[in-house]
Amino acid sequence: VCFDVDSTLVACEGVDWLADQKKVGDQVRQLTELAMNGDLQMEDVFRKKIDILKPSKKDLELLGEYYCSQLVEKAEEVVASLKSAKIDVWLVTGGLLPAILQLANILHISPHNIHANEVYFDPKGNYSRINHNCTLIRTTGKAECVKVIGNNKRVAFIGDSVTDLATQPVVTTFIGYGGVAVRQKVKDNAEYYIKSRSLEPLLWLILD
Repeated sequence: VCFDVDSTLVACEGVDWLADQKKVGDQVRQLTELAMNGDLQMEDVFRKKIDILKPSKKDLELLGEYYCSQLVEKAEEVVASLKSAKIDVWLVTGGLLPAILQLANILHISPHNIHANEVYFDPKGNYSRINHNCTLIRTTGKAECVKVIGNNKRVAFIGDSVTDLATQPVVTTFIGYGGVAVRQKVKDNAEYYIKSRSLEPLLWLILD
């Protein structure tokens, strides 16, 4: 099972929250909505947002802490139940790796089971650059990651945005999630769609 993170496992858009801390929230949030709804290419939006934010190591530590405080209802229990059923759990996200690692730690998800955008810092912890070769800066990036993860296995993907929906052709089951944010294109085209805030219905779909 592959999870998106922002507005799926956590009840926030992490980069938007970080932008609010830096007083550029409205500018970045507008870009996020355009990307999530499929109105702009993900790669163009992502580069613009990172250029605005230039997140330091400390910024991303704070974001990781915020993620851990924003888990959606039943997120920890659902991940634990999947793992107890011997199902591999992955995080596949356009989020920034240092913050995602903190979230993965409290969910007991191995760092090896994470696909996220890498960020590099200078010796003082200031932002240096992102990995511009990472597939996740592209709209089709999550689908490309899932192909590698799948390797002839049954794969379910759950997420809220069009970048998540793009995995539908390459997974066994795609599950849209609207408990935090409803993206109409995802709702209209997902094989299954969870409307509740709680992630618990995911267990009914996967384990049954």
